[in-house]
Amino acid sequence: MSKPPSVTLADVARRAGVSVQTASRVANNRGETSAETRAHVLRVIAELGYRPNGVARSLRARSTHTIGILVPDIANPFFPALFRGAEDEANAAGYAIFLGDVIEDVRREAAMLSAMEEHRVDGVIVCSARQSDAELFAGLRRHRTAVVINRTAPSDLAGVVRVDYRQVAATAVEHLAAIGCRTLAYVGGPETSRGGAERAEGFESALRRLGLGAMDERHVQADPTIEGGYQATSLLLGRSPTIDGLFCYNDLVAAGSMAACRQAGRRVPDDIAVVGCDDISFAALLCPSLTTLRVPTYDMGRVAVRLLLERTNGVTNQPSMLFPTDLVIRDSTRREPLQQRLSRMTTREETSAS
Repeated sequence: MSKPPSVTLADVARRAGVSVQTASRVANNRGETSAETRAHVLRVIAELGYRPNGVARSLRARSTHTIGILVPDIANPFFPALFRGAEDEANAAGYAIFLGDVIEDVRREAAMLSAMEEHRVDGVIVCSARQSDAELFAGLRRHRTAVVINRTAPSDLAGVVRVDYRQVAATAVEHLAAIGCRTLAYVGGPETSRGGAERAEGFESALRRLGLGAMDERHVQADPTIEGGYQATSLLLGRSPTIDGLFCYNDLVAAGSMAACRQAGRRVPDDIAVVGCDDISFAALLCPSLTTLRVPTYDMGRVAVRLLLERTNGVTNQPSMLFPTDLVIRDSTRREPLQQRLSRMTTREETSAS
């Protein structure tokens, strides 16, 4: 079945008996037209079902009032919250958002950036980009303006919104050490994740600073999913059975890690304490509930759009927006600090001896 031809301004002008210029003035609400002519042309527009060509209008205005946003995996609860913040901010400013889910695929990420360029978005926001700097920057340069989330970029190329994941990892290590963990391991994310590499650096630096040795074999990569966390932790516990503390790339990985601990007969937190990252919606509902580092994802999405819109107006000397995180302590690490435990054990031994 053939598609009916679209109605043009010329069709409206012929039916209304006016010039194309007059029909255009009425359709676009520009210029002066008598009230009678305007009402007549509007009736014809309604009768014919004429719709203005949004693309042509956008080209004339050099703006589509659209923003592109790319995320690694929309199934990860971290990203819908971030997208909601971005969408709320964009809608308030009269912009629509196109979402691209790259599914942890570097080639798809590059293709999505190109697709956004073809759709002439006014700017693009790239969350947790998986490409190398050279690949990513080349793609961003083709856009009018850009913002990156949890990556860094030159200020003349893109605005920056990020979390200090080195400090996140250090906070996790310090907490695990404070409750008596001495053999710590890191269940990391994808090899292409810049934030994952920063977590690993912060984790190892904190281990050395606290005199807890080096990671050595106590570091495994994982897909950033529950299944990825389960598989990686099963491997880790098989080769390093004395581990008593885990820091995980995100809360999904942590959920899989706790399942692997149960399967291996390791009680959480008594035998092994677990810390996640992000504080996604179900972290508090896990059993045991998950200790994690809370990341303000919604606010990051809003600020990313705000920076992008500033950049479309020529403001490029923006500082990087560094968001703080909060340690949320729950049952997966809720056990006695080491000194209290040692004191209780000593008291028990003295009582038995007497």
